[in-house]
Amino acid sequence: MNINNKVLHIVCGANETELWIITAYYPNNIKWKDDLKTRKEKN
Repeated sequence: MNINNKVLHIVCGANETELWIITAYYPNNIKWKDDLKTRKEKN
């Protein structure tokens, strides 16, 4: 998701009738590559 040109990661769960939002956060470049979609490898 992109809000005001900032990427927002949303973790959710769902079944046939319900949707749960678990957490939402702005990713940083320490754990995520420049595209903010790909997690960096652990060293």
